[in-house]
Amino acid sequence: LGGLDAEAAAAYAAACGMRLLRGAEFLAIWGRRRFPWGDDPAPERGLAAPPRFGEVREVGLYPPIGGIYDLGAWLWQRLADGGAAGVVQGLRPRVTQPPAGALVGLRLAADI
Repeated sequence: LGGLDAEAAAAYAAACGMRLLRGAEFLAIWGRRRFPWGDDPAPERGLAAPPRFGEVREVGLYPPIGGIYDLGAWLWQRLADGGAAGVVQGLRPRVTQPPAGALVGLRLAADI
């Protein structure tokens, strides 16, 4: 997963006073929709397809959905309960290992 193992990801989150999302949280926020904001593309909310050429979009470019910023940015993310969460184009979100070459990042959460 992009060279960052689960232990290092959790340690980074803790050092920031936060935590990693759990798989169930990610899936609950996304819901049963095609995109995290609904079933129709909405460029102001997020990307309708993976970025071209492995491009990583600027953080904070898209508004929060369920309290999570940039959920529609097509990045796989490390999860607190192992593995990663992400979307393969045309399919619903999933918690699994990302496909080869997928961009994998961290999404930090805070309990408030």
